[in-house]
Amino acid sequence: MTFRFDLLQTGRVLRFGALAAAAALAIACGTETTPPNHGAGGAGGDAGSGGGAGDGGTGGTAGSGGTGGTGGTVVEVGSVTVTPPQASVMPGATVQLEASVFDWDGEPADVPVAWASSNPDVATVDAEGLVTGVSPGSVTIRATAGGVDGTADVTVSAVQVATVTISADGDARTLRVGETLQLHAEARDEDGNVITGLPVLWYTSNKTAATVDANGLVTGRGPGNGVAIDGWIGGVKSTRTLSVTLKFGAIVTAMAHSCGITEGTGLPFCWGERGSFFGNAESELPVLVPGAPALTKIVAGTTHTCGLTADGAAWCWGANAKGRLGNNSEKTPTSAVPVFGVHVFTDLALGGLHTCGLDDAGDVYCWGDNERGQLSLSATAWTSSPTPVRSVSGPFKKIVAGDYYTCGLKTGGELFCWGNLAEGQTFPPNTVGTATPVRIGGVAVWDDVTAGSDFACGLQGDVAMCWGLSGMSRLGNGKPPNQNSASPVTVTLPPEKTLAQLSAGRSHACALSPEGEAFCWGGNTDGFLLTGQLGLGDSDDDPVFIEYKTTPTPVNTALRFTEIHASQHSCAIATDGFAYCWGPNENGQLGTTRSNKKKTSPTRVLGQ
Repeated sequence: MTFRFDLLQTGRVLRFGALAAAAALAIACGTETTPPNHGAGGAGGDAGSGGGAGDGGTGGTAGSGGTGGTGGTVVEVGSVTVTPPQASVMPGATVQLEASVFDWDGEPADVPVAWASSNPDVATVDAEGLVTGVSPGSVTIRATAGGVDGTADVTVSAVQVATVTISADGDARTLRVGETLQLHAEARDEDGNVITGLPVLWYTSNKTAATVDANGLVTGRGPGNGVAIDGWIGGVKSTRTLSVTLKFGAIVTAMAHSCGITEGTGLPFCWGERGSFFGNAESELPVLVPGAPALTKIVAGTTHTCGLTADGAAWCWGANAKGRLGNNSEKTPTSAVPVFGVHVFTDLALGGLHTCGLDDAGDVYCWGDNERGQLSLSATAWTSSPTPVRSVSGPFKKIVAGDYYTCGLKTGGELFCWGNLAEGQTFPPNTVGTATPVRIGGVAVWDDVTAGSDFACGLQGDVAMCWGLSGMSRLGNGKPPNQNSASPVTVTLPPEKTLAQLSAGRSHACALSPEGEAFCWGGNTDGFLLTGQLGLGDSDDDPVFIEYKTTPTPVNTALRFTEIHASQHSCAIATDGFAYCWGPNENGQLGTTRSNKKKTSPTRVLGQ
């Protein structure tokens, strides 16, 4: 004969064989029992004579004709599920509930279940999960195994619910992220009469996509299709299936990730290399940034991202080497963090390892790496909190940053840069720059400026100009590659075309005409393989694919855009309200499926 003795701990059950059970029972009763010449850890064989208990917690040696016992095992209870999760019963009637116990791997676990009712005056439950209605009301039936609970909600009613119908304000089937939808549930008996006074219990099949509160108010949380919202009344349910979609009001690009904020609600989402925003995995589907508030502006660096709230507070996330997040730390956080200090910022600029902010007085503050003077500090040391730029007075109206430099555009149109891309300097990437701001273009008046990795561009009226390193002809002036320019050169435009918006990336730049037509120039490969960031529609199957373009070339699309951004890849928001991306996609940074690792024409971001 064998016995089983269970010691219950939170989330686990320890099972012992016969002798171990006896020892554990003896200890529990305050006595100690140690069989002679045997350890207390295992049970002997069930058959044969002479079967012994194992020493030191191991199984016993098989007796004559018997099999040695085994030591104790641990069952970790991961979850308990009660079915059905909702039930209705009339007073005096019964309904059977079933409990399924699973371990942490999701495998069924053979663990005893204890049943309990939250209010036995409404309904009782026996040891087998059989619920008996006592009086009208609602009750929670709890099944506990290994310290883990599962529940079901039971309604006791003198009226039996036959059907439940869900309706919605506006009858919408699609919900934008950040929007809400009010649902209503109505119960009827078998004769079609409306039943009132019974509670409605609401559930969602996907909390990441949509949540629903106790009153049936659904809130879109993230992109998702086929989200089932269940409304239960008296053990009968109805389901409303919704799709939750994104609509971006702004979008930015970085080395291997992209981010955007939702229109109207300002919720930040990112996709691509998650090490640049959270975790080490990659996501081709936009993911909500944990811990971030609603934002009105978003800016991306190489491997970090920042945004501004409506009241001018700056929040950052991603890699934090040399304190580029500005939270007075160098530790990379697992959620968005506020920038240290009390500041009201109106603009942000993010480089490779540094960040700058422009406050409401027009003064510039910078933090992060200063190895090449990009913070405009005399020392090359880095700083992890906002430090004022004292070397040039404001007020400034816009700031931008490249890998190792920063530029500020004054309210009067004067443009200053510091770091390793000031005018007259086309430093190789490993050369120290200048911490002293240098005016760009002499007495020229600038209307706008954009920063690439190691080149910059700007607008003087409707004339576009670029300067810096010219690998892949990224300056756009029609010259062959590597014709670097220490001073601004005019971008060569197609006949009768002007540019209204510029964005400089890593090896290419893009721009929009006043009508929203997209143009790109510079590199279209990684130096060896086609990567497609110019959006020309070419493919690997072409006999000779386009390596670079020396002047602005139309993107292969009939779409018109309201904003455009270039980095290692390109993204833009079209007049149809959707975000599109193109270029390399090894990390999912385009927000599209990766069956093809690149897109050479604008492709709609998933989840919209």
